[in-house]
Amino acid sequence: IFSKCVSLNTYKELNPLIAIYAELTPVLTQGMKKFHGNETIVENVAHIVKYSMRSLESYFFPYLPEFVEVVIQGYKASPLPTYLDCAEFTASVYGKGVEFQPLLKTMFDVLGKQTLIFVSANGFTSFPEIVEDFFGMCLRYIKYCPTILFESIILPDLLHFSVLVIGYEHLKCSEALYLFLSQVFLFFGKKGEKLEAKEAEGLGVIIEKGIAIGEKLIGTLEAA
Repeated sequence: IFSKCVSLNTYKELNPLIAIYAELTPVLTQGMKKFHGNETIVENVAHIVKYSMRSLESYFFPYLPEFVEVVIQGYKASPLPTYLDCAEFTASVYGKGVEFQPLLKTMFDVLGKQTLIFVSANGFTSFPEIVEDFFGMCLRYIKYCPTILFESIILPDLLHFSVLVIGYEHLKCSEALYLFLSQVFLFFGKKGEKLEAKEAEGLGVIIEKGIAIGEKLIGTLEAA
């Protein structure tokens, strides 16, 4: 139902779907909490929330903090790729809103840190879907709220992990990684010298890691 609706902000009168989602919220939240490790249930709930965000827009604002917290706690308990996808679509819908930056920053830092710890301990090649959605999340953040990414505490480790993944023979992971890296360099190319302070700090980290990224990319191409 929600996926077929246009933005409810276009209606001058309240749409009944607003009341419907208000009734659904406790059930969806409880479902994600109770079955946080069940990929099918979490994915189905995430789809409902995603389409609800897009159709409800400003009417979804009151539910956003709780949703972000449920995603964070769910991912800490069960690192499923769907939670990273939740961060992707949340950033795409609300990333340009200044009032949402603190929530989005917390979401990125926590999920990013948890991902890097998890793949470091368990080997990233065993979890390609997590790797793909992790870089997918990073790509959405650089597109919609880049300052959060460039001032993130995980940026150095994120770039180090990027170097490790370069050359990994998995199509979707490679696509997500190279799209992310291309957008990083494209972002600074477009901005030129018009950088905010935090973005400038991020550029310093990227320059520091850029040599290793370049060398690994060249080595991968030569070996192909």
